[in-house]
Amino acid sequence: MSKHAGQHITSDCYLQSFLVTKPPAECTQNKNFESGVYISDPDLKGPWKMKGTKNSIFKETNFYTLKSSTTLDKLCVEKFLGVLETQYGRAIKNFSRNGKFLDEDIQAICNFVGAMFLRARVFQSSFQDSINQTVGFIKDFMGDTSSFCDYVKGYEDSSKKILLSNNAGKIIKEFGVHFLINRTNIPFITCDQPVIRDDGCVDGIKSLVGHEYCEKGFTKADKKPFFYMALTPMLAFVSSEMIMKNYKFFPYIEIFDENIPLRFFNLLQRQAKEHLISDRPMPLGSIEGEYRRHASWKTNEVNFIEICTEENRFCIDIERFEKSGNILKILAKNKQDFLCLRESNILKNVVIQFQGEGLRRKESEIVFGDFNGISDGILMLKDKLNFRQSLQG
Repeated sequence: MSKHAGQHITSDCYLQSFLVTKPPAECTQNKNFESGVYISDPDLKGPWKMKGTKNSIFKETNFYTLKSSTTLDKLCVEKFLGVLETQYGRAIKNFSRNGKFLDEDIQAICNFVGAMFLRARVFQSSFQDSINQTVGFIKDFMGDTSSFCDYVKGYEDSSKKILLSNNAGKIIKEFGVHFLINRTNIPFITCDQPVIRDDGCVDGIKSLVGHEYCEKGFTKADKKPFFYMALTPMLAFVSSEMIMKNYKFFPYIEIFDENIPLRFFNLLQRQAKEHLISDRPMPLGSIEGEYRRHASWKTNEVNFIEICTEENRFCIDIERFEKSGNILKILAKNKQDFLCLRESNILKNVVIQFQGEGLRRKESEIVFGDFNGISDGILMLKDKLNFRQSLQG
């Protein structure tokens, strides 16, 4: 088992598509030079450094090895991921040779994207933490007895076992599959959490794939799951019901606007935990210094409220908020910002981001009818359930 102990968190097969195409000047005369990828910290504070794809920074010991299975091979997850990686690698090679994917390639890519989302360290730890909390409640009820141990047997491997299903890939495919062909000078980069999963809205989809590819019939308030993963520096996968399915050259969308890969870079920069990954140093060229200087979003969080009505969506900066049971009082930075809600009473969706923590609520209600508070930059919301107490106003 020792030869399988060092397991890739960021798949080696995936990293191969971001290998350095041109060796550094200092390595051109080195006959033993082995290509790798360039990495940098998410804040871009340090230089881009080249690392081999088998470097320990991409691995963790026995990360997917089952701890307590008696019926399953303890390496079954690692082996299953190996099958998905082989199928994915074959699909990428087919595209390199033919300029398009076969039908079976598309399903293989969806399966791989789903697995890359589920195998990420953040998902694995957060999912397992929720399972552990549930087991704790069961233990409180049953006691630390043999019956309890039998009942929760194998729970500590729950987050790993979920990888043995292809359901995530099947779900992603149902949302629609599209490939962005990058025709700009700014490459797609990736990171140690390469799959972006977000609630897509009309304005966001337009900015990421182009307004002409946005499906008609959605309002600004509508949200649908959106998935993105860079496959190579010049090719990316996207999935959303908000992207139309009857455009010319479907499912391939050519990207000529350099702002689009820059927007995806911005999203990945926020998502990356330890490192960004590129096939070249300084992938953003001369503007990279600007991104480095403005990478203060991690230490200086923007506080805002996103509000969706029946027909519209508003994102408003907030100064502070106070909560009491199911009433939330919110103060806008600009006193006029809440005036946009004068005609609304029931809000479809409310998302608050404050000091790095988030809160979501549906069907919230503005609790006063004269709107005098709104004109003073104060919004009061009423919710059927108490607002989460973990948020600090």
